[in-house]
Amino acid sequence: MNSTAPAIYRCYAVYEVENPLEVEKRIHNIIDLVDSSLHAREVLTNGRIREREFFKISPETAYSVFRNIAVLRSDKEKLKLHVPTVQQAQEEAVPQAEALRAGLRPQEEAAPRAEALHQE
Repeated sequence: MNSTAPAIYRCYAVYEVENPLEVEKRIHNIIDLVDSSLHAREVLTNGRIREREFFKISPETAYSVFRNIAVLRSDKEKLKLHVPTVQQAQEEAVPQAEALRAGLRPQEEAAPRAEALHQE
């Protein structure tokens, strides 16, 4: 298993910007300022803490953050919600049901940060 990505992962939205690295950095900073505990971190064997490329945030909340930033940047039309295929929706239903049975909320899974930004 690859430990660099969450177990369940799909593209939820795409934000097409001319300067994706800068926009990504600013969005990460904003989320960290609001609640730094949302940033996925792992403790390495040497005791150092490495920040991961994910936040523990629901896709809906992450999309809302992106939407508000897109409004401020006057490029709301560049933020596009990705509609899952029928197969993707069915595949997601199984782990979500398992998470509910385990007493977890499915939206507590780590959501990708960088993958939501794409250059035109």
